[in-house]
Amino acid sequence: MKSLVECYQYTFLNESNRAKTYNINTTNLCDSALSTGWYRFGGKAGSQMADSCVSMYHCGTDAPGWLSGTHPAVADGAVQRKVCFNWINRCCFFSTYISVRNCGGFYVYKYMQQNTCYLRYCGNGFVPSAPGRSTHIRVTLPKITCQSMLKYIS
Repeated sequence: MKSLVECYQYTFLNESNRAKTYNINTTNLCDSALSTGWYRFGGKAGSQMADSCVSMYHCGTDAPGWLSGTHPAVADGAVQRKVCFNWINRCCFFSTYISVRNCGGFYVYKYMQQNTCYLRYCGNGFVPSAPGRSTHIRVTLPKITCQSMLKYIS
């Protein structure tokens, strides 16, 4: 696989108030300060952009943005996807197009600078558990016999 610069040079969007589940009515944040470039969700914002309609006044803003369409497979390369912004209880009142790439273990999104407030890209709010902390671990051990143990003791 050739080197994909966007999979190594991106900006994290990891603020907890960027999660689709964040619902405090006192904040009206927007992404008009984000410059054009590649971004990746992380931390308490979630592991990727929300991919279903986000309720108004969530994600720390009035009009939360979500990915309309599926996230791509690695083999798809960079694809164009529509981002919808929910306003006045219309899940896609405003929209824009972005590029999305699957980098193997995460997604990156190329945003174009927005001049409109209060539109904000939202994370799915899913924070994967740290390695070794999974509650579902299956371990298969080799069958141990007395004879096989004697090999290691002697």
